[in-house]
Amino acid sequence: MGKELRSWVYVTLWSVFIFIAIPFARTIEALVDKYFGSSFFLYVVLIFIIIASVVLLLELSKRKLQTGKNKVWLLTVTVAFIAYTIHLREMPEEAVHFVLYSVLGVFLFRALAHRNKDYSIYFSAAALGAIIGTLDETIQWIVPGRYWELADIWINFFAVVLVQIGIAKGFNPSFISAPVRASSLLFLSRVLIVFVVLMQLTFLNTTPRIAWYAEKIPLLDFLRSNESVMVEYGYLYKDPDTGIFRSRLNHDELKQTDAARAKEAVAIINQYTKEKYSEFLQKYTPISDPFLHECLVHLFSRNVNAKRADKYKDNPEKYSQYITRAYYENNILEKYFSETFKPSKFFWDRQYLADMKQAIDRQMKYESATSRNLITKISALWIQLIFIAILAGLLYLSFQLSRHGEKS
Repeated sequence: MGKELRSWVYVTLWSVFIFIAIPFARTIEALVDKYFGSSFFLYVVLIFIIIASVVLLLELSKRKLQTGKNKVWLLTVTVAFIAYTIHLREMPEEAVHFVLYSVLGVFLFRALAHRNKDYSIYFSAAALGAIIGTLDETIQWIVPGRYWELADIWINFFAVVLVQIGIAKGFNPSFISAPVRASSLLFLSRVLIVFVVLMQLTFLNTTPRIAWYAEKIPLLDFLRSNESVMVEYGYLYKDPDTGIFRSRLNHDELKQTDAARAKEAVAIINQYTKEKYSEFLQKYTPISDPFLHECLVHLFSRNVNAKRADKYKDNPEKYSQYITRAYYENNILEKYFSETFKPSKFFWDRQYLADMKQAIDRQMKYESATSRNLITKISALWIQLIFIAILAGLLYLSFQLSRHGEKS
């Protein structure tokens, strides 16, 4: 096996390892959380970063041609890794992905370096990392209990980018030098085309389309009960009575659906308990029943925040924070899901609500976390037009570079 082929085998095996780990990730996270706490991931990643940084700095010190400037760059990249890992402390499991894609970034550089000897190598490595990260998230979307997150693609991509900066500015490999060759740019343009097409497909993969092809193709029927969705478009509501919230239904659709389905929906909601929440979300997904899904999530948010507020009655600041959230979530339910919600057993006593209103933080600009991933500021059509324009530009560039290569 040649050196170049071996390098690409490492890239492939590491990518496959990342993909294979996806179905087992939640089980591993639960076990670690049980015995060590979720912060264990954070500490392991930080220790890994520090050890790797020390080893790399020692390696750099052995190289006579490297200067203090190189060490400063390497330290800067290390600080960036540490800072972003700490930024991920609320979801420390994602910090592990940061490490996995950092290693992938090294493998990608080594594989590309067999042919690419100019500065475009760093951009090609980053673009390939973005493609692998997108495939990673796509697999997560398919696997039950895992979720598609655009933000996670950014985390994966950012890790690969930081590694490329560390290599370029920290180690400054002597065999990588200008000028940038047309063949290198051609490769980069083709990689970017693949990435843009992948992203375009994800932005086309909306809940109505998933529902359509899941119905047409029996093997994909399981997607109808999938809680995770790739991209959803919706409507932004700004109401002084409820704060800001998002919905998959416009005002008229919400009102009409609420009136038409009230009797059926209230019977379902009355069966709801905190213990059944996950079961309910699997049954009433954004694909199978967006109306009930949103109603249940608002209800869950209201109840959780009200319960948390009760724990902080001796802490006025915390109490006000949670009771305000519960109050506005309740207002969303009463105003926009009224026909369904008012006959339910979860409709709050008026005196209880009046007492709650006295304790809310009137300065808080409340924004509901329910359906917060909905795209509301730009239409699906405009997004596709942007993708088409980018794709057309890349295809034209690729065509011109290909012609240049034929002439030379």
